[in-house]
Amino acid sequence: MRQCWCLRDVALIEFKHFKNYPSAERLYRKALSMDSGNKLGLVNLSSLLQDQGKFKEARPLLEAAISIDLESPHHAIALDLYGNNIAYLDGDFHKEAELHLLASSQNVW
Repeated sequence: MRQCWCLRDVALIEFKHFKNYPSAERLYRKALSMDSGNKLGLVNLSSLLQDQGKFKEARPLLEAAISIDLESPHHAIALDLYGNNIAYLDGDFHKEAELHLLASSQNVW
C-alpha cells in the first residue's frame, strides 16, 4: 500500500510540477495496478488525461472514482471533473451544472 502511495505522489510531482505527462501516467497506472480503488489516484489520472484532451479515456476512471469512498475529501474534485467530462463528451450542460453544484456542497473538511 505504501509503495502505491509513493508512486501516486511522485506521479503528481511529474504531472503538476514538471508537466511530464507520459511519466506521470505510467506512475499513476502502476499505482492503480496495486490498488485499483485508490480514489486520489483515479482522480489525478483522470485530471491528467482530461488536460490532454483524452476525455473518453478519463470517463471510466471518473465513474469508478465517484462510486467509491463518498466521504473522501477527494470526492468533490471527482464530481467536478466528471461534470467537465459530461459537458465535453455529451454536451449535457445541465448535468454538468448539477455535478458542479453537488461538488460545491460537499463537506471536504
